[in-house]
Amino acid sequence: TAKTTNISTEMIQSIPTRNRDLAGIFGLTPGVQNEVAHGGGERNNAWNVDGVNTNDPVVGTRGTTPAAEVLQEVAVSVGGIGADQASSGGAIVNAVTKSGGNEFSGSAAIYYNHESFNGDNTKGTALEGSASGDKFNFNPSVSLGGPIIKNKLWFFGSYSLVKSETYVQGYPADKDQEIPQDHKEPYIYGKLTFQPSANDKIYFSYSFSDLIYHHRGAGIDELESSTWEQSSKNHNLNVDWSHTFSNNFYGTLKFASAPVNFDLMSKNGNPYMYDLYTQKVLTGSGYGFSDYNTRSRYQFQTDFTLFLDDFVGQHEWKAGVDYT
Repeated sequence: TAKTTNISTEMIQSIPTRNRDLAGIFGLTPGVQNEVAHGGGERNNAWNVDGVNTNDPVVGTRGTTPAAEVLQEVAVSVGGIGADQASSGGAIVNAVTKSGGNEFSGSAAIYYNHESFNGDNTKGTALEGSASGDKFNFNPSVSLGGPIIKNKLWFFGSYSLVKSETYVQGYPADKDQEIPQDHKEPYIYGKLTFQPSANDKIYFSYSFSDLIYHHRGAGIDELESSTWEQSSKNHNLNVDWSHTFSNNFYGTLKFASAPVNFDLMSKNGNPYMYDLYTQKVLTGSGYGFSDYNTRSRYQFQTDFTLFLDDFVGQHEWKAGVDYT
């Protein structure tokens, strides 16, 4: 037995969330808090975009998540799941991206938050008077889709930017005035859909994002010099071909690649020095090391589905191979 929550385009557009991407939308579903679904671990979720797994291949958490503007529909399933899904003790997140149609259509939007809109709850605590929440959060986007050849070839494209500065209370520990943790991430998405015949549909999609932080690891005990600089460039390529053999038998073929450069750079060459007596990071500390990662995932998948209506009842048979 499984429970599935479906989130439509209308819901995605009408509910403002601070993080306007797949992860932020996942947080809207019942039983989910901080990407923990119904008590399962953060690394137990399976993140699928157009049927392709996008989990980080090293730590198992979510990888790049699409911006809200490119999402057509999101389904989140928990409980008993099908054998065609990746093994998961958490939720199965299935996102379907938008495609172009025979009519041109587009959208443009700006979401903005500012510290003057926010309150805090620090009165009577050790952090009373310190800043919290967003200094600002700026998220513009634009998208356009339509025909290249009507009834045959369509396109869809989108660009969005997330730029924010957020206070981490008490950071940095050695200064009286807090420095907000900055975050910048451009997201570019493009998709071509081709229907060469009534029985065949092929689509090609590509996305790019680069997540940049200058204060990765900021905390109440940290110095500015003891945090990381982060740059995470993500390229995602997806090719999908579906073919209908008859009115009750069809198959799909997918290939996807997601090379990621996940780089965490120390701000100086000094070691991380912490005084256990005063419980403070010592002046001049660095993070201790830089961490350069290439985290790439390549996936090949093919499956076939057969519907039988009059074979001792109604049945749906599915078989396939998934190599990652």
